[in-house]
Amino acid sequence: MPIKMPTYTQLSSEQKQILEEHDLDANILVIGPPGTGKTVIAMHRAEQMALVRVEEGEVDSRGKAVRMIMYNKVLRKYSEGWESDDFSSHVDVLTYHSWATRLWRSAGGRGWAPNRGTGDSYDIDWKRLGSAIRRSEASVGPLVIDEAQDLPPDFYAEVSKCLLLEAGVGVSIFADENQTLKPGLNSSIADIGRQFGTVNSMTQCSLTENYRNTSEIAELAARFFVGLQTGRPKLPVGRHGERPRLIGYRTGDSGMISAAVTYAKNNPTASILVILPSTSKIKSWHESLSERLPRRTIGAHLSGSKDADFGVDSMSVGDDGSISLVHWQSMKGLEADAVFVPHLEDFDLGGDTDRHERMRLYVMCSRARSTLELQYTSSEARNSLVQTIQGIGQGVVECQTR
Repeated sequence: MPIKMPTYTQLSSEQKQILEEHDLDANILVIGPPGTGKTVIAMHRAEQMALVRVEEGEVDSRGKAVRMIMYNKVLRKYSEGWESDDFSSHVDVLTYHSWATRLWRSAGGRGWAPNRGTGDSYDIDWKRLGSAIRRSEASVGPLVIDEAQDLPPDFYAEVSKCLLLEAGVGVSIFADENQTLKPGLNSSIADIGRQFGTVNSMTQCSLTENYRNTSEIAELAARFFVGLQTGRPKLPVGRHGERPRLIGYRTGDSGMISAAVTYAKNNPTASILVILPSTSKIKSWHESLSERLPRRTIGAHLSGSKDADFGVDSMSVGDDGSISLVHWQSMKGLEADAVFVPHLEDFDLGGDTDRHERMRLYVMCSRARSTLELQYTSSEARNSLVQTIQGIGQGVVECQTR
């Protein structure tokens, strides 16, 4: 699924400045809100770094010159599809866990990367892994890290120490702490700067202009901004559309699915992203959409599924005419022309505070380029998420019951 990637000449002056003003072996931290082009710049930066290292004959044993890592599989697949021969040939796009496991094995370890015994394979024991890397002198960089707020502080502390042993090798980090999905297992901008800056110099720069959303969608997303350091993007200039909608359906699932089907039929070239609250909902939506839209390919992702219909390879997120179904924990970094968020009443956003709920709503809304519909079963109107959105007001979000 090729990512929609602007060429270098199509980048803004703000974006080009980051690519032009920093040495390719420098350590940089780029912060920016949703839609400002962090992944775009990360991929261009990775390609630049790779081409220089290829020209100098500095590639690893697998023929890849730069490693680009990110937390989740969906975003990795989305980024991996950038249609650039130089990028695909020389940049290794990996998930955080698979990259850590590769490092562990290159340092002499066996099996998966060591974890801290919490039962979460992504809760990696970085102190143990970092010590093994330094003892074996295994190569860590050069690195480009996207959605870097998802990785823990220990990661940055250990990687910074390892990079000291590799002359002329840097890391480029792209982050937005306002898009954190797992409270307690992530890093703030301050964490990254503190853990890395104790042993390495790092330059911080910012992206501020929103290139993704209409002004109306950006305005709704901004209402859920919780005030962390990354900031919120400037409202887009000259890109307007309909107000986002919050719709309560009396018929529940069938009404919500019908709305998405109608949109798909009326907009055959538009890309659609459906953000769902559970595995069961992903399966039921996939079945219904496949039956009602037989000529469209419906991509879906279920973590750990061995069914080809629910793997990352089934997805074409953002492509013209694509329909993609994802769990809310896999939505970051993705975008589409139209975004549907059904069954708000079923969402368990993993946080115990209003602040965490608002952060998730901020990420959900900012996935949409031009159309956003938030859906719930009308009998569940007292749900906290529904009431939070209703409280924004009709001037920003159009509230209906059908």
